[in-house]
Amino acid sequence: MSEAFEERYEGEFLEGLDIAEGDVLQVTVSAVFDPETQKDAGGKKIKEAVLAFSDHRKKLVMCKTNVRVLWAIIGKDETSWLGWKIPLKRRYYPYCFKKPNEMCIRVIPPVGTVLPGKVVRHLGRASKWSDEDIEKWMKHEIDV
Repeated sequence: MSEAFEERYEGEFLEGLDIAEGDVLQVTVSAVFDPETQKDAGGKKIKEAVLAFSDHRKKLVMCKTNVRVLWAIIGKDETSWLGWKIPLKRRYYPYCFKKPNEMCIRVIPPVGTVLPGKVVRHLGRASKWSDEDIEKWMKHEIDV
């Protein structure tokens, strides 16, 4: 299959499958788009902020968790995010996109970064959750 053919079906936003299990995708922030300024493939406005990168053609739709991680690493002024190299990883979250064990992409903070507990709880795991662990997580008996 040609690269042009593949690109036609890939879409312009990063998905969990774009990052191999266990790999880290290092990207450099080149633009931060405000919510409702970008559109999905169907032409619907995206309600979240979107990041573009100078070294990757796909963009990242930012969830609350990833925004809060960047706030902890860099600060709340999104213009200061420009030029930063950030590591992205595929993670599994107990209920992401309203599905159990769904893949998501997380900004991974440097070791020692102080994160609010709510953010830590939502970083997910590198591997899928067992049904038993999901039940415990729902009851707040275990964290990530």
